[in-house]
Amino acid sequence: MSQEANRSEEEWKASLSPDQYRVLREKGTERPFTGKYVNTKDDGTYLCAACGAELFTSTTKFDSGTGWPSFTEPANAENVQLIPDRSHFMKRTEQQQQVREQGTMAVIDTLLDTLLSEHTQELRPEVVVEARRLMDNPAAGFVGALEAMKSRPDATPWLGTIDVPTLVLVGDHDKPSPPEVARAMHEQIPGSGFTLLPNAGHLTNLEVPDVFNQALGDFLEGL
Repeated sequence: MSQEANRSEEEWKASLSPDQYRVLREKGTERPFTGKYVNTKDDGTYLCAACGAELFTSTTKFDSGTGWPSFTEPANAENVQLIPDRSHFMKRTEQQQQVREQGTMAVIDTLLDTLLSEHTQELRPEVVVEARRLMDNPAAGFVGALEAMKSRPDATPWLGTIDVPTLVLVGDHDKPSPPEVARAMHEQIPGSGFTLLPNAGHLTNLEVPDVFNQALGDFLEGL
């Protein structure tokens, strides 16, 4: 790493733009789909804007759909610190390593236990099979998706800016996004609707498709 990394915070503020300082020194992020490199497919290496260290290469870049540049692995592991993410229900860094070492199925089974309600797991075995099939993707894509989820920011401050018709649907046994969290989102989105779906976890459209479709249809008819 460059000796420039030993600067004081005042020196960093003087040498970086406000956005660069917020991202590089305060763990901030850009708003999704606004960054310069979100859609670029040019060959090359991505460097730290502060110290110039090599971070990622274009050969590992993929479209995660999250609105931020995403990579399956760093160019130089010594320049990138992987910090375990234990927020919500995922230990994503550990899961990435597990996928690399054991494949995807062990992680999928762990996730399904969190994503599906007990009602679904006990009484709807066909839904469990279908969810497992949908999640069974190549290991590289799995690792990349976990990386994208690790780096996505909290979008709560932007909820109040949503100005299109919005319906918040949540299962009554959703562990990753519990009903109280979904309701708080609804209360921050102007004019939004809120529907609680019974006997469902996080994958409501798979677990209770008829109830999900009815709620969504009623919402669309009311527009």
